[in-house]
Amino acid sequence: MNKISYKYKLIEKLSSKLSNYKYCHSFSILLNRFYLNAIQNFLKNNYKYLLNVLPSSENSSQQYEKILWVCWFQGYEKAPLLVKNCIDNMKKQAGSHNVIVLDENNMLDYASIPDYIVKKYKDGIITKQNFSDILRFALLSQHGGAWIDSTIWLTKPLAEELFNMDVYSIKNSKGNKYNIANRRWTAYFWICKQDSYFAQKVFQFFCEYWKENTSLVDYFLIDHIIAFLYNNDPKIKKVLDEIPENNIHVTDLQKELLQPYDEEKLNKIKENTSIFKLSWKEDYSALPENATYYKLFKE
Repeated sequence: MNKISYKYKLIEKLSSKLSNYKYCHSFSILLNRFYLNAIQNFLKNNYKYLLNVLPSSENSSQQYEKILWVCWFQGYEKAPLLVKNCIDNMKKQAGSHNVIVLDENNMLDYASIPDYIVKKYKDGIITKQNFSDILRFALLSQHGGAWIDSTIWLTKPLAEELFNMDVYSIKNSKGNKYNIANRRWTAYFWICKQDSYFAQKVFQFFCEYWKENTSLVDYFLIDHIIAFLYNNDPKIKKVLDEIPENNIHVTDLQKELLQPYDEEKLNKIKENTSIFKLSWKEDYSALPENATYYKLFKE
């Protein structure tokens, strides 16, 4: 199979570097669009045939629908404190839903994934992050429910009507408009019905890609696949377009964790947002005692 040309990788790196310079911003955007289009053309040239192939249905006979799926590969006990706090909070906000915490030992008890993908993962060809992208759509296509990244903080239970939608994700008008998702979805939060055509097509695409490849065409392959399907499959475009704008302050709580606690400010961002994306990679050890981080997690 043809690989994405090395020159496109160089263009992507140049675009990223130029974005840091004020007077090069417009040129950086043009280079970025050129790169994103190159990835889409790569997918079109190699996988257009999948648009005419119905995905196989592997719905489970077990009743896992409306489960909240969350994963930390090393296991809950070895997770960073922030991840443990997010998972514990998720269980408190689960309402009538069960939370299943996945790790290396139990993930294949719930998800049916081709052996060649599992082998490439165990051999280090597929990274944990990229395997989690595959895992989430295996689960959603076979069981349905909600995939929630392990660094998501919920301020209230998920509305039941979200589980009646064909597809739901975070659609944030304040998000990055220059990446391939272009504010239309976020890869770290999905809700799908068990028989979701969308989830089945994404998983089918992953399976075909890794059947032949031993490297990623781009780190954000998950978003490129969804964008390709959005642009070429009217049924998928329709269900994604039907997602209303929601949780516009999804990334704002992370910024506030490092600041002195301000209840009024927090209440403001929680007015129209109840799902927040945090980061376990931040160094919280040197924060003052009045930081929002301690107020949120220590009480």
